[in-house]
Amino acid sequence: MAGRGERGGSVMRGVLGSRDCTTRGAKYISRMRTAHDLATRARRYARNALRDDLLAACIVAVLLIPQSLAYALLAGLPPQVGLYASLLPLVAYAALGSSPVLGVGPVAVLALMISQALAQAPAGVSAQDAALVLAAEVGLLLAAAAWLRLDALASLLSVPVLHGFETGATVSIALSQLPVLLGASAHGSNLPQLGRR
Repeated sequence: MAGRGERGGSVMRGVLGSRDCTTRGAKYISRMRTAHDLATRARRYARNALRDDLLAACIVAVLLIPQSLAYALLAGLPPQVGLYASLLPLVAYAALGSSPVLGVGPVAVLALMISQALAQAPAGVSAQDAALVLAAEVGLLLAAAAWLRLDALASLLSVPVLHGFETGATVSIALSQLPVLLGASAHGSNLPQLGRR
């Protein structure tokens, strides 16, 4: 019984971080090397799953291509940027990720937020350049948050807050697309201003 408790304790020390490791960064790099060894993953891949995986890839591509083009236009970027933003994360996650069911790529809320950020870009800066800088900044912030293990903060968000955010984003996206859908031009920053035009 004592041996089982000792082993469980060492597992918990390994999960929570032990004093044996010289730095947290070295421990993280060591874990990344062992967890994402592509040769090991290729050897463990079940060959009989290849047909199902190819079928799933075709279905995802059929759905993802028009969706990514629409997200790029929603963000105020050329359509081909949506293809890059959809295909590159899939390839990167297939090589480095560990979950077989996680979906990666652009989402409508993110496209809307990029559109709002690009609207405030300085004059003379192209939308693609501003989006590139924005993506680099967000990537650095996410890497820092992962290194500091801030993922626990997400559990502090309550379900009603998340549902409210999703509902607000849905209404905002729908209203932003009404002028395009109706072929009318509308200007303003809030609903009463848009209604007066």
